[in-house]
Amino acid sequence: MNPTPIPNHDFMELHPVHQHPAGCKQHCFVFTEIADIELPPEITKYPEKIKNGSIHSYTKESISPPPPKLAKDRRSRKIIALVSGLLICVALAAGIPLGLQLRSSSLLEARLAFIRRLLVESPLVEGYWAPPMGANFSKSFAEVKSGMVGALLWPIAVPCAAQYLDAVQLTLEGLDDARRLVGKNRDMAVVENADEMEQAHTEGKLAILFGLEGGHTLGSSLAVLRSMYSLGARFVSLTGEMNRLGMLVEISRLSEPAMMVALNVAKAPLLLSNALPSSMACNGTTAAVPDHILSALSQNGGVLMLNVERCGDKPMSLKDAITAINYIRAIAGVDHVGLSGSPKNYPLLLAELARDRLWGSIAIKKLVGGNIVRVLREVETNKNRLPLSEDWIPLEAIEGNAYCRYPET
Repeated sequence: MNPTPIPNHDFMELHPVHQHPAGCKQHCFVFTEIADIELPPEITKYPEKIKNGSIHSYTKESISPPPPKLAKDRRSRKIIALVSGLLICVALAAGIPLGLQLRSSSLLEARLAFIRRLLVESPLVEGYWAPPMGANFSKSFAEVKSGMVGALLWPIAVPCAAQYLDAVQLTLEGLDDARRLVGKNRDMAVVENADEMEQAHTEGKLAILFGLEGGHTLGSSLAVLRSMYSLGARFVSLTGEMNRLGMLVEISRLSEPAMMVALNVAKAPLLLSNALPSSMACNGTTAAVPDHILSALSQNGGVLMLNVERCGDKPMSLKDAITAINYIRAIAGVDHVGLSGSPKNYPLLLAELARDRLWGSIAIKKLVGGNIVRVLREVETNKNRLPLSEDWIPLEAIEGNAYCRYPET
């Protein structure tokens, strides 16, 4: 028999009325308004079963009481809570910092494992390494390896007072010393471009990219610049002709106006090594870079290797380092920031950074080395595309300081 629909208003719905054979017990209730229905006691006993104007049929046999809560479960939860509280109290009473307590957590271990896997695929590049020469070299190297570093930018430093004296000779001797130290270590390899850097990393070796700290190392000579390039130097403080050679130009020690000029005239991406944003007000010896330079850096395509070790005389905390990284990213962009200054702290820093959804695996790969590898490739691409310019420095501009040069006739 076809059901006859009954109109339902306000709290009513269309419910079909079914005809039941005689003697059949009906378990369904059809109503038009809840208030008009006198419900049996077994229904009113469980008012939560009445929903949206519909009622289900219940009999005493079908209604089962809720399962009793076990006293044993309650006792177990109390014991767990008590033990956890005691452990926290012991840790705090012992003076253990919260950060150290968190380091042993399984979540942190999982993030560190993620960082280790990521650094197998992409080398972590330390943007500024100036190791002590001699007996302490091995200690510095071990610290770098423990920080999961895969490549180093190693500038050969020469005292500024050597300018116009024996700066070029000291540079050659420093480069020779560094090469001999690397040659004695099977775990290190000198590289000259991005492909060689990645190949050394694949072979499990620490890639070394040499550079020159200061234009005075060139003795005001383009011939010396070209010779340094042939000896493996791949970055140096600002001089002319370097874009044409394929030399990476480093500008962090320049004055603010000079930085801006360099960014405007450069034909290839620039490097700012071991630097900090001026907004951090560190007031130390580390190069400080203003915000408008950071913005211009993104237009140039260069990269700033952020110092995450110290802010002035104060060691940089993990929180401060992450704040600085995110600050550079917000102004210059994720493609223009790298790391320098604190190899031993990189694993924990990167693991903490990985907690932020902003820093997925692609972004972290750019930060640890992808950006500087990109810059090296772009500089290599521009090599020999620019015309050679032999613009000599006028003699009268240097004759007062060139007392160690053979007089030209």
